[in-house]
Amino acid sequence: SHYHILEKLGEGWMGVVYKAQDTKLDRLVALKFLPQHVSPSDLDKARFVQEAKAAASLNHPNICTIYGIEEVGAPEGASQTFIVMEFVEGQTLRVTAPVGADQPARPIGADVAGGRSALLLKQAIEIGIQIADGLAAAHEKGIVHRDIKPENIMLQKDGRVRIMDFGLAKLKGASRLTKAGSTVGTISYMSPEQVQGMETDHRTDIFSLGVILYEMFAGQSPFKGMHETAIMYEIMNVDPQPISTIKPEINADLDAIVLECLAKEQDQRYQSAKELVKNLKRFKQASSAQRFSRISTAQHFSPGPSTDRVAEPSKPTWRNYLWPVLTVIALIIGAVATWLLVQQRTAPPSRVTRFVVTLPEGQALHSIQGGPLVALSPDGTKMAFVGGSGANAQLFIRDMDTFEARPVPNTSDLFNASLFFSPDSRWLGLYSKGKIMKLSLDGGSPIAICNSLGGDASWGSGGTIVFRQDWGSPLWIVATDAGSTPKQLTKIKFDEGERAHISPHVLPGGTQALFTIWTGGSFEESLIAVVDLKTGEHRVILKGGSDARYVSPGYIIYARGSTVMAAGFDLNDLKVTGEPDPVTDNVRFAGALGHSLFSVSENGTLVLIKGGVEITPTEVFLSEGAGKTRTLSVKGVQFGDPLFSPDGKRLVVTIYGSTYQVGVFDIQRDVLTPLTFGADNWRHAWHADGSGISFSSNADGRYQIYTVSANGGGTPRKLFDQDGNPFPESWSPDGKYLAYTVTNKETGTDIWLYSANGEPKSKPL
Repeated sequence: SHYHILEKLGEGWMGVVYKAQDTKLDRLVALKFLPQHVSPSDLDKARFVQEAKAAASLNHPNICTIYGIEEVGAPEGASQTFIVMEFVEGQTLRVTAPVGADQPARPIGADVAGGRSALLLKQAIEIGIQIADGLAAAHEKGIVHRDIKPENIMLQKDGRVRIMDFGLAKLKGASRLTKAGSTVGTISYMSPEQVQGMETDHRTDIFSLGVILYEMFAGQSPFKGMHETAIMYEIMNVDPQPISTIKPEINADLDAIVLECLAKEQDQRYQSAKELVKNLKRFKQASSAQRFSRISTAQHFSPGPSTDRVAEPSKPTWRNYLWPVLTVIALIIGAVATWLLVQQRTAPPSRVTRFVVTLPEGQALHSIQGGPLVALSPDGTKMAFVGGSGANAQLFIRDMDTFEARPVPNTSDLFNASLFFSPDSRWLGLYSKGKIMKLSLDGGSPIAICNSLGGDASWGSGGTIVFRQDWGSPLWIVATDAGSTPKQLTKIKFDEGERAHISPHVLPGGTQALFTIWTGGSFEESLIAVVDLKTGEHRVILKGGSDARYVSPGYIIYARGSTVMAAGFDLNDLKVTGEPDPVTDNVRFAGALGHSLFSVSENGTLVLIKGGVEITPTEVFLSEGAGKTRTLSVKGVQFGDPLFSPDGKRLVVTIYGSTYQVGVFDIQRDVLTPLTFGADNWRHAWHADGSGISFSSNADGRYQIYTVSANGGGTPRKLFDQDGNPFPESWSPDGKYLAYTVTNKETGTDIWLYSANGEPKSKPL
């Protein structure tokens, strides 16, 4: 048909979904077919068509839009029916288990590594409101979803929630497609009536939503059977444990809302999703307007029973003297407490001081591809930044007790100056001329420590610097002595979804460091981990943030998009404690690299650059001489890194998305053809005759060089195996050799040659 398949998005019981380009309307869409392993019986087709009719009648911001249902001939002669629907980019409400845990995927909100919840309470409430709002719209049209579960809830980057897959929807008035007594849906999220194969209505969806709400707020499932039969028994017979007994911070009002959704009897649940929306919104408004606290009521004791008898005189005992003495002591304590209170009230209150730091006249901050432009010394007395641009870039130091910043001599060529202070605030670390350098703030020229391609770095109290060599590389560690040799510190666990290690921050003591694990997509979904500087072993401590730094006496400050967050942190157990709170927002965040442009000192001073999230879109321009330039683009697709084919008619490019892919752009026809799918595939080089393209891919868990046909046919072929993240550079004109680069622990980067026909296959140049 007129759809160009780009990649497979997923496969479930009732369909396989592909991402595609609608070549007629020039838009991205999702196409859903019956899976190949399913025999396309009349029953399956009827259910498939029913889904399209059900969802196509809905027009709501929290429901995936259906564009149409079409049919196309298959190679075997039989026709294939498929649904054309809106392409929704984001992630489902299901996250993977903690790193290293032998557990199945968990819903967002479940306790993840470090005992942290992946969602803030207010975020979970907002998600629940949006799901209920979408269901209310569907129920008003007589449509019951019947398969509400985390996998069918999509979270977009803008915070919108979308309900997907009405594959099990039962349209009011339509024939029953499920025979009596059968169960349809996903066991853990089924209502009691679904489990028993009984008649269902809209209240079934409310029960399933109740399970999701319970998981988001409690961090665990309300039904904990070890197998399907046990889960089904609990759904029908066991009342869930109140959330407030699991998470004491959960308010009883919210507990009541969720438990009403999970009532066994349909008549005891919310009778409409609209009613549920109203109650969730009311709770959200109430919780934002005030903080709930528990108040202990003092107990009052009444005297014993009175008597009409006149008491006989008694001899004085020690008890007769005790009460006057205690009374005097209490009065003294009260007087001292009152005096202290008065002193406290008359003392000046603690204040937060905010001010704008002006740059030297004629200077602007030097832009270095989203890297840190400013650094605050640990003791809070100095601030370093780079001003100017290009060859005029200049390092400045400002003492925080002065009004002026002073230029630092011998630093006018810092073209890639990521800045970081030593723990004693006497040295400044920086990148320059392909090296990590250190500069004494007492004077002198920068001293080279080791070679580095440039990246993030942190100076620890143990006399070491932890840094990132290049994008997609692990973290490295090096001693701070001149001419030291770095060694690899971390290992990227590609098989567990890790894609890059960035933003290290050495913790006090110099034996552990925080860093960010990029898992693809938005950095708001990244992981914050801690690594042992001796063993290189790392574990995740927080999900949903990046660029973390430690602040005494027990906090980590990190970025969640353009918002700087703070969370309690136990330095002994290396665990996050308590719920995170926002510190400030509208902080410049380099969305393509995961850097938040702030720096914090040990005394709590925070310096930052305003600006919000910045993701610069990539554009490719073609210069055709005589001042003629045109933009090469495909609507809805970002691509870059263009390289001409030998004949000059095509470009090989990197297609940017949740993963990097290799594609070929036809200059004459303005058509982009993806050549790779799945893992990260990039760093490309044309074959000398233009027939193929070599590129680097982490499909095997580490980067290796592959080759694929340039016309879009065939499967990529791996050329060889070699350590050091080999990246192709160029093929020789005769097609006999491929020059490629390899990261070397001793020398930094080496050039090697691969022989297409001779031996040895690979040798250093």
